[in-house]
Amino acid sequence: MYALAVALGNSGYEYLPTAVKLIIPQLGQVLEDFILTCRVSDGMATDKMVFPVSVVNYPLNNCNFLPIIDEIKDQTFEVGKRNYYQIAAYDPDLEDMLGGLTYSINVHGEPAYQFFGPWWDNVIKIDSTGLISFKPLFEGSFDCIITVTDPRGMYAFGQFTVFCIYANYQETWFNHPPIILGEFDSIQTIRAGEKFIADEMDFWDPDGDKMYWSCNIGSVGINGVYTFQSMFPGYYHVQVIAYDIRGGATSTEFVIHVKPWWSL
Repeated sequence: MYALAVALGNSGYEYLPTAVKLIIPQLGQVLEDFILTCRVSDGMATDKMVFPVSVVNYPLNNCNFLPIIDEIKDQTFEVGKRNYYQIAAYDPDLEDMLGGLTYSINVHGEPAYQFFGPWWDNVIKIDSTGLISFKPLFEGSFDCIITVTDPRGMYAFGQFTVFCIYANYQETWFNHPPIILGEFDSIQTIRAGEKFIADEMDFWDPDGDKMYWSCNIGSVGINGVYTFQSMFPGYYHVQVIAYDIRGGATSTEFVIHVKPWWSL
């Protein structure tokens, strides 16, 4: 456990994640694949992960598992200033964590978006701990792809967008639409009669414009907090839209599953 804590600390984790041991005794009868869904809930909001499990007839002691990248969110970076973003990743193989993971980043599918004479330079850089540094020289949005590789060659990908803006929005005539920096995972699960509160959505306007809100079902307040309550079980497709005062708009969508009140 100490070795795992050291490895996670070197990978950027400030807190140890909660570990759950999944025991499935019925597997192993025949050779086949299963698609499992693990859901975690605090009674109001939920999060889930869907992953495959393969039953094989050979030992797994020497298998090399893929690295796992922690949740990545879109970022806003200030033009003309050095900006930083920490990527956290870990590997199910403890020996690979201790050996060190390797990080690389591409922008728009290329190692760099700017070239200097006969040399090229990674304008967006990432170091051995997963710390990204970038000093944008102009406005724009950059689609970034993170690659995390373990010492034995297995790798995983992560994708996010960097929005580059001026700190003082008066320096540009362009109207930036609101940006979503934090979204809810779909599907969210509640029981009939419970109130769902989505206060983790992070809408932000780069120009400092006042934002207005609308939604197709439920309600959203002037602070952008979405609430929903229903006595009727079923699946509800939610769309929340943020507008600025100059016509820019962006939206996010997710599904709320309302279970019967008597369900576990």
